[in-house]
Amino acid sequence: MEPDLIEKFGDPLWRLSNLYKIKTKSGAIEFLSPNEAQKKYLEDEKQNNIILKARQLGFSTLCLIRLLDKALFTPNTTCVIMAHKRDSVQKLFKIIKFAYDNYPTEYPKAKAKYDTKNELVFNEINSTIYVATEVRGDTINHLHISEMAFMDEAEDKFIATVSAVPPEGSTTVESTANGIGDFFYDFYNTAEERGFTPHFYPWMMASEYKLPATGMDFTDEERKVQEKLGIEDDQLAWYSHKKKQLGHKFQQEFPSSAMEAFLASGDNVFDAEMLDELKPGTPLVQHGNTWVWKHPEMGHRYCMGVDVAEGINRDESAIDIIDIDTGEQVWHFSGKIAVPALAEKVEIYAKKYNGCYVIPEANNHGFSLIYLLQDKKLNIYKREKFDGPRVKRIERLGWQTTRRTKPLMVHAVKTALFEKDIQINHRKTIAQMKTFVNNPENGKMEAAHGKLDDCVISLCLAWQGVRIQPETKREAYDTFAFGDSSISMTEY
Repeated sequence: MEPDLIEKFGDPLWRLSNLYKIKTKSGAIEFLSPNEAQKKYLEDEKQNNIILKARQLGFSTLCLIRLLDKALFTPNTTCVIMAHKRDSVQKLFKIIKFAYDNYPTEYPKAKAKYDTKNELVFNEINSTIYVATEVRGDTINHLHISEMAFMDEAEDKFIATVSAVPPEGSTTVESTANGIGDFFYDFYNTAEERGFTPHFYPWMMASEYKLPATGMDFTDEERKVQEKLGIEDDQLAWYSHKKKQLGHKFQQEFPSSAMEAFLASGDNVFDAEMLDELKPGTPLVQHGNTWVWKHPEMGHRYCMGVDVAEGINRDESAIDIIDIDTGEQVWHFSGKIAVPALAEKVEIYAKKYNGCYVIPEANNHGFSLIYLLQDKKLNIYKREKFDGPRVKRIERLGWQTTRRTKPLMVHAVKTALFEKDIQINHRKTIAQMKTFVNNPENGKMEAAHGKLDDCVISLCLAWQGVRIQPETKREAYDTFAFGDSSISMTEY
């Protein structure tokens, strides 16, 4: 080759756009030409990367061609693409094989000595590229994992496969979102801790997502979206058209932010946009698992919600105190704690916060907590129960969460968020609300698999107290006795 051509061949970016052909969305056969989102990724790419994307931005094709290029131009290299399901193996390999078979004939290329339905082996340079759902016991120089969010046993497969990549190798994970709480969600949100660089590419980066805006009369809501996303009228016209087509599925297919991608693609209980707008408060005091945003104020009324851990897996107990007069979450505790110690904590802070109205959950271990609290002279929620053939009215302490009552207390918080009646300060509470989902398998509202919902439940219980609270004491306690100790207002 001529010296100038040798120089060009030494540039991986030149090779991408001049050696490899693909089939475009329109069915045309053209050389790969990176779009805006792909160019941005190529600029920002590090050794290990995780890509969260809107659909149809072409990242799967780009990553596959990159690995083919590495296999062809780096001797002694093994490149592996791990597909999320068997049907995808041949689909992904066809892209690689098509680019290889349509390589320009005027340029030299390594010959494939071994060519199967999912593998190309280049013996003369001792390089291999293949696609599979499970990886053999190879040393992998460059690994690409496609659609991790839809992969069964994703965490186990990832750990087993990435262990075969040496320190000088590279790993790229690429996927659209599939709800919250799965391994891909955790991986993306802890990417930097794991040594990976996270990348997100929204629908606005696709140049083809535009329509003529002439004569269109946009709504006030659409103009707010335009201002929020910083898009032009022709992009807003496309947004308006596509949103009408897809309805609530639009954000799932074409998210504009990383969190929106996860929230929109899952069956979340709480509204994604409202959760995105919540900003954690700065605590006055934070000691261990206890957070204080406001000290008790004279004349203010308070409600306390208590969720008692069942002792299963990582389950924790949680307490929330909400100011009835302002709707603000002012105090929070969550963590592993024995029931007697939890009862002590409930008594101390219920009295400290003006003798607040206490709503403990009367399920499982909640009965043990209620038993310990019943003689403490606290203002505890009482439910009515009709018992016996004579319809005898019996009062029972604590809130009993059932399939009938749980939706009521959760819906009350959803309404409060919508009407901006509640102020949620705790970052952990907001995080758990983002992973609180409608489980299609059992029809329950609960934490996503592997997540917790104790902070959600304690908040809902406290808010239920705000809604149904009786007249509570309005004077603050300066000091009070608990056991043999005297605890002042300022001790936390």
